[in-house]
Amino acid sequence: MYVTKGFLAGLLFMVFGGGAAAIAFTYRMGTATQMGPGYFPALLGVVVMAIGLVMAIRAYLSPEGSEPAERLHLRPMVLILAGVVAFGLLIRSWGLAPAIAALLVFGRMAGREGGPIEFILMLVVLTVLPIIVFIYGLRIPLEIWAQ
Repeated sequence: MYVTKGFLAGLLFMVFGGGAAAIAFTYRMGTATQMGPGYFPALLGVVVMAIGLVMAIRAYLSPEGSEPAERLHLRPMVLILAGVVAFGLLIRSWGLAPAIAALLVFGRMAGREGGPIEFILMLVVLTVLPIIVFIYGLRIPLEIWAQ
């Protein structure tokens, strides 16, 4: 048997669903009529985990229905994770615009597509749009640039 993308996706759903449920179970659950803060997230985590189990079983029983998994590409995964970490570290100390820019630079390093003009356009649009939506539209108290 070879490992398929469907099987790995099912395992990923089970891991994320199980993690969400485990965290949710640390909160007060309540009852179905008086739900506590952990009730719905725990229920959702269990449902996601069950969907993942069904996906994994189906892919295992009929592997021809899913593509074979390719080799694991670590470089893009590490760079995307680094971008998310950089965003989290920079958002409070440097502001929203530099945090988004760092996230986009790491994301760009993870991929190989596009030219420099496309990247600059993407950088401008994907930095300005969240500023308009979150700071001016939703009035979330974030700094655009550090003081």
